[in-house]
Amino acid sequence: MISFAAAEDFQGFLGDALIIERSIRFLVTEFVQGTCEDQIVERAEARNFVFRLLRIAWENLLKQRRLPIYDLSNAQCAYFKKGFAKDDKAFFNGVDGRRTFRPEWRDRMLAAMSWLADGKESIKLRLGKTATIDLTTYPLMFKSPVSYMEPQKDAPRIDVDYEEEEEGEATVSEGPVDE
Repeated sequence: MISFAAAEDFQGFLGDALIIERSIRFLVTEFVQGTCEDQIVERAEARNFVFRLLRIAWENLLKQRRLPIYDLSNAQCAYFKKGFAKDDKAFFNGVDGRRTFRPEWRDRMLAAMSWLADGKESIKLRLGKTATIDLTTYPLMFKSPVSYMEPQKDAPRIDVDYEEEEEGEATVSEGPVDE
């Protein structure tokens, strides 16, 4: 049996036929990388175990928060029904640090995360009686050498043709776009 929970957390839940004879503690990173001193499963299987345990903890949180679950063909997803929060709005601190409500998808995700965290900075997933993992509600911020600008509504469209010339060179031509 593999769990984030301590062996004591299972007392009274396994029945009389099962007894935990030995318990091994290890770092999750070492377990997933397959470098534990007492590695009990292969690396790929270890990763799958950790993924399953985290998914179960996440699903338990969604059930605890009474979010409805929708069955997809190979997964489940939770959703918010009308009336889930006061005025059907979840407020949160946006990426600019201001408390806001906006309809964009990124902001909807941030609002959902804030709601799941009860307005705190992290969501606490229970992995056992005393074992927990904290998930930050704030996205990982980084600088990218590539950026994307939303096209303006009335901006002219430009057809870009790449015509190969000599090796390693290309010509860009502007022209109307066939629709």
